Amino acid sequence: MERLDEGPALDQFYGVVPVGIIRYDLSGDMLITYMNQAMFDILGYTKEQFYGEVGASLRMIVHPDDLDYLYKKSVEMIETGESEPFSYRFIRRDGSVARVLYRQCNLPGIDGRPVTQGMYIDLDEAERYLTEDEGE
Repeated sequence: MERLDEGPALDQFYGVVPVGIIRYDLSGDMLITYMNQAMFDILGYTKEQFYGEVGASLRMIVHPDDLDYLYKKSVEMIETGESEPFSYRFIRRDGSVARVLYRQCNLPGIDGRPVTQGMYIDLDEAERYLTEDEGE
């Protein structure tokens, strides 16, 4: 089945929200179908670098120690229909670790197949803002 390109429609909305967004297919090999600019920024990639170097595999950017945990929590949330935030880590392009707070939502894609959508807050960036605010 041919995949429909949701990118242009999603960019109009997700380009202005202050959190990272990833849409991916959990039933496959955790293949990313969409990422907004905030998520590319969290990971330290341009769009071209990301798809050229990583392809579309979420597995390639999740910290290896967190991959099984992420998969199990994601499946659990799909099965129960509940969504509670949890944190895990990504490996940025420069090799540093990004700590994120993740919240998952499951919905149908435009082709009718289920899509997992993750919303991410960069905990390191949030901590920097809090530290700056406390210093004022």
